[in-house]
Order: sequence, then C-alpha cells, then structure tokens
Amino acid sequence: MNAPNSSLGATRWIGQRVPRKEDPRLLTGRGQFVDDIVLPGMLHVAFARSPIARGRIVSIDTAAAREMPGVHGVLTMADLAARPITMLSFFFTEAEIPITPLADGHVSYAGEPVVLVAAETRAQAEDAASLVEIAYEELDPVVTIAQARTAGPIHPGMDSNVAAEIGDEEIEDELEDTLAGSALRLSHRIVHQRISQSPMETRGVLASRDGPEELQLWITCQSPHLVARWVSLALGLPDSAIRVVAKDVGGAFGLKNHPWKEECAVIVAALLMGKPLKWIEDRYEALTASNQAREAEMTLQAGFDAEGRLTGSHGIYDCNNGAFPQGADSNIAVHMFVWAAYKQPAYAFVSRG
Repeated sequence: MNAPNSSLGATRWIGQRVPRKEDPRLLTGRGQFVDDIVLPGMLHVAFARSPIARGRIVSIDTAAAREMPGVHGVLTMADLAARPITMLSFFFTEAEIPITPLADGHVSYAGEPVVLVAAETRAQAEDAASLVEIAYEELDPVVTIAQARTAGPIHPGMDSNVAAEIGDEEIEDELEDTLAGSALRLSHRIVHQRISQSPMETRGVLASRDGPEELQLWITCQSPHLVARWVSLALGLPDSAIRVVAKDVGGAFGLKNHPWKEECAVIVAALLMGKPLKWIEDRYEALTASNQAREAEMTLQAGFDAEGRLTGSHGIYDCNNGAFPQGADSNIAVHMFVWAAYKQPAYAFVSRG
C-alpha cells in the first residue's frame, strides 16, 4: 500500500477544533431572520384561535375588534374565500377532506386559527384578536390513535379516520411461511409519544404582493424551493410568480417543510389586502397550534435463522396525523429506515395515517 499523501492540505484539519464560521455574525446580532425584515406599509397579524378541540362554530362577532386602534383588517374564512387556495400535503397532493387556512364552520383542534387580524403593531393585532367573540357548539374530541380507530369519522364524507394507507395488514402466504419456518420468530410493539418540535425560531412569514399576482415571501423554512413549488401549486400560479427568501433559520425539525394554515392565511390575506403582512408565531402558539410530531405505534415481527441471521419481517405502523393530513400522511419513510442497516431478505408492511 502506498503511504498517505502528506501534501494534501486538508489533513491539517484532522483531529483539530474547527471554528464555526457563521457564529460571530449570529452572536453579534448581525443575523437576519424573518422577524428582522421590515417593509414599508407592513402590517402585523394575530389570530383568534379555538379554545376547544372539536366543535361547530355557531357565530363570530368581529365588531369590537374592527373598532380597535390601528386595525386594518379582520378576516374570517368567508373573506379569504375570495382568493381560493388548495391546501396540499407534504407530497403536493390534495387532501381527500376540505382544508382551509382559517376554520370554516367547525374547529378540529385546540388552537386552530379562526379569525385573522391585521394591525399596525403586533400588540394592536393581539388586543383586537382578543375581542373577537366566537360561540361554539362543543363536540367530543378524538385525540388518540386508539380513539381514532373506533370513533366515527371526524370529517364529513369520510368512511373512517384513516387519512392514508399503504400496504397490507394481512401477511401474505410466502412471507408467513418464511416467518413460521424460522428458528426464532419475535414480535414487539413500540410506542412513541407525541412531541412538539419547538425550534428556537418559531414559525414566521412575511408575505408581500408584487403586482397583480406575483408574491414575495420571507419565510422560516427548511427548503425554499419546496415552499415555492407548494405555494405556486396551492395558488394556481406559475413558479415564476413566487419568490421565496429564506435567510437565517433558527431550527426546523420537519415543522418548516411547507406552509401550514396560518402561513397560508397570511399569504391569502396579503394578496387580498395588497399590503405586506407579517406573522411571527409566539411560543404559546408554537406549543398549542404547531403541527405535532412523532405520535406513532409499530408492531414489528421478525424471523431469524439458527445463526441469528434475519429471514424476514412484517411491520404494522400507525401514526397520528392530528386533525388534518397535511404532513407525511402514512409516513412510509419509517419502513424505508427500519431495516436500513441490515440485510433483510423479505419485508412487508402496512402503514396508516
């Protein structure tokens, strides 16, 4: 074997502490996050949210909110309907149930945005939002995977609470014979609790209309090209009509792949009002209204031969998407990763959201 080439300059870094080149700028306040962007004529957004997990909206009274100082707009879903938007999943597919930026006739989770308030300052917007009076007819919530399996559909027109399903729960004969004939057959159930992603920088968006239908977005996101494509499809606009600016981002953890209800409400309202609108999620909103993560259950069977080598496996995976299937639906990625480090001769599964 030839001796290592000591002339390679990169070898000087092996085993050395390497300063992170971005730290001085961020630690001295020279970063630029969404909330640092200020545009002329910009208004701030706050939401009146549902305090209950499930119910019908009986009435909405916005009169007091509209009279508050600095308020430029108080919008319900009836107002946003003037500019249609198609809420998509992570995979750019349209959901089988209606999803709207603001609650439309009913609420499906605690913290769901019902009314958007735009004002000259965030404090004015929050004060006005607190004066919106919403009456509800409360219904029994469906919270857990176990409840979702047995409860009637929470969304009209659905046969069950399964939003998406891939695979087959019944093990096919060939795989069953392999597992049954294995020297060892194990079955294990794993439960992962629900969590909140809680990035240091909460969700935020600044939407500015540029011309009749051009749109510029400053948004805290993981993937600006994905957001641009998602928004263009959701609004029915060409790719060239959407410009997404993502500068510094304070964490994401899967939460910031695409816009959720609040970001879409701000985008549509900005198009309708013709003014730049900014919404920065506060920590209370982040913990109550941001999309949940993780809650999942998996039952995995695996067969091994006498030497401990895998012969085959079958997985049953259920994930709690929450009230609306806007995320990874049945999350087939779990099955792609579960045996990624092993030589697995045969694998079958069912995956449900």
